[in-house]
Amino acid sequence: MQEVHAQSAKYTLYKRFGGYAFWIKLMLTLAWPIRLSVLSLKAISRFGDIVQAKLHLSKRKQFLVLYWLGIRFGIAPIDAYRFQLLVPSNQAHVRNYLYTHEANGLFFRLNKNKIAPEIDDKRLFADLGTKANIAVPATLAYSIQGRIVQTTDQWPSGDLFSKPCVGSRGEGCIWWRSGPSGTYYRKDGRQISRSQLLNLLCFIYQDRDWLIQPALYNHSAIEDLGNGSLVCARLITACLPNHASELILGILKIPINNSHINNHGIGSAIDFSTGTIGKGYSYRPFEQPYEHHPNTHAPICGRLIPNWSSTMNLAVSAHRLFPDTVFIAWDIGITCDGPVLLEANWCWDTVMPQLIANKPLGHTKWIEYCHIHLANITTQ
Repeated sequence: MQEVHAQSAKYTLYKRFGGYAFWIKLMLTLAWPIRLSVLSLKAISRFGDIVQAKLHLSKRKQFLVLYWLGIRFGIAPIDAYRFQLLVPSNQAHVRNYLYTHEANGLFFRLNKNKIAPEIDDKRLFADLGTKANIAVPATLAYSIQGRIVQTTDQWPSGDLFSKPCVGSRGEGCIWWRSGPSGTYYRKDGRQISRSQLLNLLCFIYQDRDWLIQPALYNHSAIEDLGNGSLVCARLITACLPNHASELILGILKIPINNSHINNHGIGSAIDFSTGTIGKGYSYRPFEQPYEHHPNTHAPICGRLIPNWSSTMNLAVSAHRLFPDTVFIAWDIGITCDGPVLLEANWCWDTVMPQLIANKPLGHTKWIEYCHIHLANITTQ
């Protein structure tokens, strides 16, 4: 992992600041001790009590450990809490984790500083999937620089889902409930027509391009895990230099509370051989894992993902569309009509897979692909 950390540190700054990366790094290094102190105090205010109760570690000692981890390894306090690095036995693996601030630069380097536009733009991704005969949601309308384009006059009955063409972490996503006679409900309960909805989307997203698609619904076998929103499989595939792809990591993303997206819910590990899932874990450090959904109270552990084989094959086959992208995290809806590919992510959340498995990425097959591609870049 030493080479991985080195490449991450170098290219995280290079991607953002180019030729000024050296000077930015110098300033950040000088400011880090002060910033680390502030971040440690903020993290302790959020998680200090639960850690003190579980580990019998005073907040003062927590601060000292967080500060030491930050100065010695450059680890942000929030990651130290999430990966439970305040537990002495876990500190032996501190160099084997990939931390939040490292992912962007590392993936940018692995992809040789090039990102396929079809991955970043959700409309282009949907168009590519349709042309490749891969199951993706239909695009009903979209905007380009303020101009509305409807792809069809025949909109299906039912709810709709809108999102910006470029964005991450579910930001800007809106679920539109359908009403009678082809109308839709705003958040304030007012009914609007299709044309009014399209104009409203232009107002909501301002100068950002957007698209709107039919809402998807969970397969009946896992409907009780959705709490009214879509359950997704997050499957990470890796591509070798010969363009063969393989599934290496996977979690089931389960929405909670009243959110219509699953990015801030809980995640469960997936057994690739059977498609069964384990206990649910949240991002909140030291929180007890969930054996039942916190809202619907449906059992989580031991549930079988329907059409699991087709779901895996969908992710692996889709990676062939992007042979120059090393790792891709696919969000796949588990619907009553089968698995549907929602989007691809070249820079993905590395926290949840490590948190759920209680295993750093440096102890998984992921590191093998990293070394292969980094060695390949070095020799070119």
